[in-house]
Amino acid sequence: GAEWRVYAQVGETAGLATEYYQPLPIGHGLFVAPRAAAWRNTLNLYQQSDRIATYNVRQAAVGVDLGVDITRYGEVRLGVETGTLRAALNTGPPSLAPPEGRIGTGGLRLRAIVDQLDNVNFPRSGYAAIVDVKSQLKGLGADFSYVKWEADAAIAFASGRHSLTLSAKAGGAGGGDPLPAYDQFFWGGLLQQSGYPTASLAGAELTFGRAIYLYRLAEVKIIGPVYAGASLELGRMGKPLVPGNSTDLLTSSALFLGADTPIGPFYLGFGFAADGNRSAYMFLGRP
Repeated sequence: GAEWRVYAQVGETAGLATEYYQPLPIGHGLFVAPRAAAWRNTLNLYQQSDRIATYNVRQAAVGVDLGVDITRYGEVRLGVETGTLRAALNTGPPSLAPPEGRIGTGGLRLRAIVDQLDNVNFPRSGYAAIVDVKSQLKGLGADFSYVKWEADAAIAFASGRHSLTLSAKAGGAGGGDPLPAYDQFFWGGLLQQSGYPTASLAGAELTFGRAIYLYRLAEVKIIGPVYAGASLELGRMGKPLVPGNSTDLLTSSALFLGADTPIGPFYLGFGFAADGNRSAYMFLGRP
């Protein structure tokens, strides 16, 4: 009944993660899951629509979760983790350089998942919800103490070749301690406020809602099912990381072609924002 998973990702965000899932002999769906991960990514900082700095970020963490399976519906986990993070200014003025040296991370994490979607990439039926709360604690190695929460929900419907997915996401800080710059929400990109550059919207509070319509065009051998899609998205980034950036309600939409290929979902699309921002996208992977 044990399961060992290894995840690898290449590209602008690259990394390796592993988890070993071990059911406990006492039964009742209990399990223990030690895990480890190391990632490297490039992070862009925007003032309005202008990129003002680029950072190279490296992070690594180890942890262990104790959880319980909720039959076939989902799971609940409580875990402890510790790690390090290092950020370096790649381009931009020296005044925007992050502190030198490593930043310690560590604390507790509570994660609850219910997932009944029939497909993780292009769902046609079912529902899903995730609540993730982490508390960074100096006693467990963190340089900054704070609480961050996130919640996601989605529901999908279909009729013939047509399908509609409604989803929402929200997140922010719990308690009185603010989120540090490196652990705020970086949003924007295809189906995540389409029209804006990927991860160009940064702040400590996120609210977002989205409707995606899909039309199944064909089933292509080797490639898999191919879809034409459109989205309507509403969102707001509160407490922006860069002072002066918008806290207004943002409206955007997208038109795209998608394929559920054996090596991951492929997207070719164009995004439109109500304030005039436009972006074209082509990538392999989930938005």
